[in-house]
Amino acid sequence: MKKLLAISILILLISCKENTTHIDMDLKCPTVAREGSNTQLVGKWKLVQGKTVFNFPRTFDYSCNEVIYDFRLNGILIVSADIKESIGASPGEHTYEFIRKPVFEGGKDFTLKINDGTSSCKISNGLMTLDDSPLDGPILYFARM
Repeated sequence: MKKLLAISILILLISCKENTTHIDMDLKCPTVAREGSNTQLVGKWKLVQGKTVFNFPRTFDYSCNEVIYDFRLNGILIVSADIKESIGASPGEHTYEFIRKPVFEGGKDFTLKINDGTSSCKISNGLMTLDDSPLDGPILYFARM
């Protein structure tokens, strides 16, 4: 009877486990991304890394920080951060528009406009990339929370 109870609990735990993906990037703190639709932006995303590619190229690791982008259904983005400076949107409320076509031919899958800025956007396996490098902007990498 105890064996049956233990097996039942194990099956329940396995079936309730949330699907996550380990992020295979060189990050200071281990980070996982919650899997979801590759066409869905709404929800919370954690900034894990940013890169500047022009004018002093550098990589910034935010995996140990809490820089959160909360995309809401009403076109409002709330950015919160536990650090003073990060590349990307500043903490506070912003407007956004998620367009289901590339910024330019050959670009990433979607276009994301935050306030007046436009970025190429790709979502795959719980990871999102915002690429503004064609306009000398940063490349930002996020994990779905």
